[in-house]
Amino acid sequence: MAWPERQQQLSEIKNWQFRGDILIKMPQHKFSGSMYWQQEHDQYHMVFLGPLGIGSIRMDGSSDAVCLQDNDGKKYCADSAEVLMQQQFGWSLPVSSLYYWVRGLPAPEPITTVHYDAFHRLAELDQEGWNIRYMSYYRLPVVELPQNIIFSRPDFFIELTIEGDSWQFG
Repeated sequence: MAWPERQQQLSEIKNWQFRGDILIKMPQHKFSGSMYWQQEHDQYHMVFLGPLGIGSIRMDGSSDAVCLQDNDGKKYCADSAEVLMQQQFGWSLPVSSLYYWVRGLPAPEPITTVHYDAFHRLAELDQEGWNIRYMSYYRLPVVELPQNIIFSRPDFFIELTIEGDSWQFG
């Protein structure tokens, strides 16, 4: 399948869920754990177990606002996940771009560089100061979705390994 057809097919996926393992490395910290992500159009629900040095957190958001509940049940809210994470942890992830990147799509922002593999899937993408490398894909009956993704910038490294059979739609 050519990239324009693949891009259209992936763009039509608006509702999904998956679970996986996440590894986060920064100069002063290293965290690992598991995550669960459920997306319904512009609303999302994420649960991180074990990472971030705080046991577990839950993040619920939309294009209007996001709330985070920590391991102690305390709730914090902000206009965006990026602002909320910066306030609570001193660093943030580009959650609004991850919405695209986890499906194997570039975000709407300008792309610095892009490379495709022999099957017309994203292999590497430079966007918003991040380098995103797609290490492997999982083949589902109707589409191939990323299974192992590495997100990096000079001060940050994230490896997300999605349990391929955990991808669900609808």
